[in-house]
Amino acid sequence: MNKIRILVVEGNEFQIKILENYLNENKNIEIKQITQEYYKKNIIKDLLHNLGVPSNLKGYWYIIKAIELLIIKKEKNLSNIYKEISIQYNTKISNIESSIRYAIEISWNRGDIDLIDKIFGYSIDISRVKPTNTEYITSIVEIIINNDYKVILFDK
Repeated sequence: MNKIRILVVEGNEFQIKILENYLNENKNIEIKQITQEYYKKNIIKDLLHNLGVPSNLKGYWYIIKAIELLIIKKEKNLSNIYKEISIQYNTKISNIESSIRYAIEISWNRGDIDLIDKIFGYSIDISRVKPTNTEYITSIVEIIINNDYKVILFDK
């Protein structure tokens, strides 16, 4: 029988205690404690996959980095974030902007329409005009900061 892996975000000692008690009764469960950063990075990746952004695009990785920097630095200006990303990836800011724009276009054409509507419905035009880079990224940042991710995915 396969083991069940349960990931617990650091700092939640109550959850760990309950799971350890259950683990004593059931040997098919493995508990792994993870950091907040690891948890948020996986939420970002999962959300982008559900939005239809393929991970083989450069824009996918630029979006992830932009979201991480916006959350960590609480920066409001995306152009400052683009500068940091351009230095890290040794590329031009214009390449970052166009790669993100292309990733958004792919997402808009391939992604789950219901999920797109739940996330971007309030921030974009009704005619399904794709959002700008800023609208797309900041909408995802708001979901992660407000811990609305699970509510959006499972509220179907």
